[in-house]
Amino acid sequence: MSKRNERRSARIQQRPNPTGATQRSQGTQTSPAPGLMRGGASAPSGLGWSAFWQAMIVFVLLLAGLLWTAWLTQVWPFAGPPEDTKVEPKVAPKTKQMTFAQALEDAVRKGKKGSGWQPEPWKPASADDQIIDDYVRLQKAGDGRAFELLGGEALVAEGPVLEEDFARRATNWLLREKITIIGIWRGEPASDGYSQKPVAGRYTLKLQGIHQSPLVRLHDRSGKAVGSSNTVFTSPEVIVDVRRGKIIGVRTTSAR
Repeated sequence: MSKRNERRSARIQQRPNPTGATQRSQGTQTSPAPGLMRGGASAPSGLGWSAFWQAMIVFVLLLAGLLWTAWLTQVWPFAGPPEDTKVEPKVAPKTKQMTFAQALEDAVRKGKKGSGWQPEPWKPASADDQIIDDYVRLQKAGDGRAFELLGGEALVAEGPVLEEDFARRATNWLLREKITIIGIWRGEPASDGYSQKPVAGRYTLKLQGIHQSPLVRLHDRSGKAVGSSNTVFTSPEVIVDVRRGKIIGVRTTSAR
């Protein structure tokens, strides 16, 4: 072959084809250039996806930081209700301790005790009533015959007393003292603390003044000594029974 034909053949072999591959010889084609697909389209790159996820991580971290700050400073959405809408906890009111007299006065003021709580005016209406009436009349007159109407065993200074009999015998002792009686009521104090409960043959004498019983030695049913005792009566109410024409002490209670 002549030199002219060799040069022409070389130029034909080095001409680039439309796909971007260099054809060194007829019928032979190399692989496409990097980053290109068939038809010249670009291959997807991982760089764009990495930037997206980095942005998402930054956003989540910022949001978490804002929420943490809001929680620490108690601002929305962690703030409590406005000051004017806060509900104060209910506290049960303290119960005021009152004496019996204060409680009675308070009950009368509130209308819980009307005129009906007072016993009816005293007027003897039976033989037992008359014995009580005679005792009170003679006591007021300082007449010793009042004590002749009394029955039951009274306390004796330094004497032995069965423990369970102390209250009854102390009442009998008080009836034998010079006492001031300002009221006579039929029955005995009721459990409500202000009215009277009707009891046949039983009466309540309302006293005024202070009296102290003698000191006595107490013992139990076996005879064992359990100590000594006395009591102070301050304007008490004395509950008594009338039995076979005699007045017998039952017990005393605090004034109402």
